[in-house]
Amino acid sequence: MKQFGTRKMVTTRKIHTCTGCMKIIPKGEEAIYHSGKVDDGFYKYYLHIECHHFMVKHKEYFDMGVWDGCVNDIKKESEAMAFFDENKF
Repeated sequence: MKQFGTRKMVTTRKIHTCTGCMKIIPKGEEAIYHSGKVDDGFYKYYLHIECHHFMVKHKEYFDMGVWDGCVNDIKKESEAMAFFDENKF
């Protein structure tokens, strides 16, 4: 369970990896920085602004937290669900 956390928009001073899509966030690009404390310790991660917006829109997937590549995983699942709905499997 989350005890506290903050997020803010930053301009990166070095290269970071976006936790949502696992792609590079170049130096000098705006990103969302999350940090805080949960039951098992501290966390911090960076997100592309687009990945952050995607995660806000699909927040029902993040009850148990964020994981590496979570945006990619959710997009793949959504595409698979749409395929099955279209083909009535």
